[in-house]
Amino acid sequence: MTVLYILGGLALAFVAFLALGLLHMRHSSRVAERAIEGVTLEQVPALRDECIAVFRSAFGSTLDLEDFEGAALELSCRLDESESLKAAFAKDDFFWYFVLPVGAFLGELIRVHVNGTWRESELGGLERAVPGGDESAQTFPFHKVIKHVTIGDPGDVYAYLESSRQLDKVVERLASEDPPAG
Repeated sequence: MTVLYILGGLALAFVAFLALGLLHMRHSSRVAERAIEGVTLEQVPALRDECIAVFRSAFGSTLDLEDFEGAALELSCRLDESESLKAAFAKDDFFWYFVLPVGAFLGELIRVHVNGTWRESELGGLERAVPGGDESAQTFPFHKVIKHVTIGDPGDVYAYLESSRQLDKVVERLASEDPPAG
């Protein structure tokens, strides 16, 4: 009977630990979402440079905006192991601070290699407009970082960057095809 009480107590402690972890993640992502809404165009260069500096000092990695492939792979791999990013960028009152500098770098990588432009989002904060034919697609680099950390799969960030780079080719191909008969 004592063994059942011990096992029951351990199971209850495990469930409580999981619940606290989920609550912490939910709280952290909400804090990051609010911070994203406050990022201005003027802050992007400093956040981008901070990302580059932290990657160099904390990880010994060089993020170069001119090297799309190398930077995309480094960001993707590091985000796949996001705990190291959280620790390297953490502020006392903002554990998920990494979302801001990493999101800024992601957006800047798209700006440099896809001719995207930063603009204010109707949802609050900034978005990236990626040209595609006569229109542009919206991407949300800051939110992509949160999404990857909370529900993403390994390699998602690399695929996000690569698809942004290929968007104009896809739109061009679709525009040249005959519309489906209706």
